[in-house]
Amino acid sequence: SGSVPTLLRPGLISPHDLRRVVPELKLASHLRHDDEAANPISTSTVSGSTEQAAKPFLSPGLMSKHYSPRAILESWAADGAHRVQEILNSGAAVGWLRWGHQTILRHSRLKIVDMPSNSAEYGSCLYAKLHDLDHANVTHIVLDLPPAEEHWLAIRDRLRRASSVWSEVLPTG
Repeated sequence: SGSVPTLLRPGLISPHDLRRVVPELKLASHLRHDDEAANPISTSTVSGSTEQAAKPFLSPGLMSKHYSPRAILESWAADGAHRVQEILNSGAAVGWLRWGHQTILRHSRLKIVDMPSNSAEYGSCLYAKLHDLDHANVTHIVLDLPPAEEHWLAIRDRLRRASSVWSEVLPTG
């Protein structure tokens, strides 16, 4: 609905691949990583409020919240081991979707899932892994975010919508 083709919601075909066919393709402002850099996100609670019904969405799936697990999903940059340990220390059961590292942490209330480093494989198993952790009756899921690179855009978009907490900065202390 404009003169410049604009990607409103990322999917299986990456923006890079789409630009091979539509070179002038732009990313909607809510998808551009440079917007995130200009307005850095620290720990924030993602709104679960109802959407305004006054204006229709330009694309299906643009609501701020989609599927999210019953457990509290916290998405963290890099290694979420510190946050996992904090939650375990509080007495809660934790699921940890790890990505790209081998931090060793063992506990009877901890379920660890190592996620694939390939974005297509990651995307194909993400919801099944979240469902598995819900069925394991964890109360919190800590997820190590994949990189903020264009081929991870669709996955990061879905994670942002599913998360209760989204942080580009790890807690200290």
